[in-house]
Amino acid sequence: NPFVENAFKHGISFRNPSWIYITLTLDSQKIYFKVHNSLHSKQESDPEENKSGVGLENVKKRLDLIYPNRHTLEIQESEQDYFVSLTLTYW
Repeated sequence: NPFVENAFKHGISFRNPSWIYITLTLDSQKIYFKVHNSLHSKQESDPEENKSGVGLENVKKRLDLIYPNRHTLEIQESEQDYFVSLTLTYW
């Protein structure tokens, strides 16, 4: 899952306290997937610092193709944390 991968990529630091919470719940009509992680700024010399967010755009396009009008994706970001909530409707 790209959201879990990004949580480990951007949310783990050997210098600062780090955390990742992942939840997956479902009911009779929907699946709810959430990833919430700490966020640490990268050094300017880090090649990951200048990434353009292409991965997120690709995920949005894939969701539109596979789950048209049957998903919601919410992303919230602050200096300290990053939160993704994805809801998929079965039918």
